Amino acid sequence: MKTILLITLCILIFACDNPNQDKTESFSSELSKENKDTLPLKTNLPNTRKHDNVNCSLYINNIAINNMKIDSTNEYGGGDCWGNIKLYSNDSIRLGLDSMNCGDYGYHYTQYYFNNNYSLQKISRLELETIFNTEIKKNSYKLTETVFNFKTKTIKTRTDTTFDSSISALKSSFSTKKIEPILKVKNKWILEYQSLWVMKQLEN
Repeated sequence: MKTILLITLCILIFACDNPNQDKTESFSSELSKENKDTLPLKTNLPNTRKHDNVNCSLYINNIAINNMKIDSTNEYGGGDCWGNIKLYSNDSIRLGLDSMNCGDYGYHYTQYYFNNNYSLQKISRLELETIFNTEIKKNSYKLTETVFNFKTKTIKTRTDTTFDSSISALKSSFSTKKIEPILKVKNKWILEYQSLWVMKQLEN
């Protein structure tokens, strides 16, 4: 997914210089009630080069986004990759939903969970990378789901490679390890989140 990596690098170049130095707060009541770490997103790899909004289920990790207000949105990207980020909020939490679509090359969807004080609590990311198989003339897809939990200081990851591009093909179990060093990792993601609001759409 070279194109996604290049776009991500460009985003970081335009990012703010001072990442938040917030301390990890306790989860809000909604986040504490979560009983799973999976991403119940329902989508297939789009055929269009332009960005399509993420077709989320009504509940993201047991949080009803249809009962949350949209505070702000931003669209960004250029070439093959187009992105969109939205910030949802209610009285207890804030939820940033970002999606980047690189057409035939793949996509990634990222959820940023904040408490009411804008302290980053958790990140969930789902990625699809297309593996172009010229010999058998049939592409395969690498699906990866990663969950950073800054309260438990753990990162969960699972990956499957399949000929099916649908999210339901991701069936492997999570492996878990500690986040180290946690402050550096957390600030890296804060910087990336901030950059998504700075990056703009580029003309083709």
